[in-house]
Amino acid sequence: MNAGKMISYPPKNDEDTEREAHLEKVMKEYGTELLKLSYSYVKNKETAKDIVQSAFISFYTNLTGFKGESSLKTWIYRITANKCKDYLRSAYVRRVFPMQHLGESASGNGADSDLLEEELSEMLKKRVFQLPVKYREVLMLHYFQELSVQEIAEVLHIPQSTVRTRLERARKKLAPLIKEEEFFYE
Repeated sequence: MNAGKMISYPPKNDEDTEREAHLEKVMKEYGTELLKLSYSYVKNKETAKDIVQSAFISFYTNLTGFKGESSLKTWIYRITANKCKDYLRSAYVRRVFPMQHLGESASGNGADSDLLEEELSEMLKKRVFQLPVKYREVLMLHYFQELSVQEIAEVLHIPQSTVRTRLERARKKLAPLIKEEEFFYE
């Protein structure tokens, strides 16, 4: 074998090159938003990165099966949200991290809490992370990922009316928490 020549196995064809270019474009366009979405579920920066990487792998391997029934953005968000939910349901997480401690990590002052600081004040972030996941996810998708109610419904596989109800309930649950915090800053 010639030591100076690198052999790629299997050889790449035009379709592979096109898929790789598409993956790179999607990673650049949605990577940061998907990381924020993933972080909103797992509240750990490194785990969120792993989940997003896994979502991109799934995206790449299933790209030829994408039928276009939803937007590409909705599809990659759905993949990421499902990966997060799978992680949280895993036996490892249930054994190693008791559920009551998952919410506490979001209020820490370490590097993990810096991830969302651009868009959320520390106070608001703490309050959002106090909400149950079903309310937190619709708030994050709607306000910070700027998805429409229809897109959120597609990502979460729930009816649009359920999304609207969860948004309304999340706002109602969040409002007193914010007012309570404002009292200390006036």
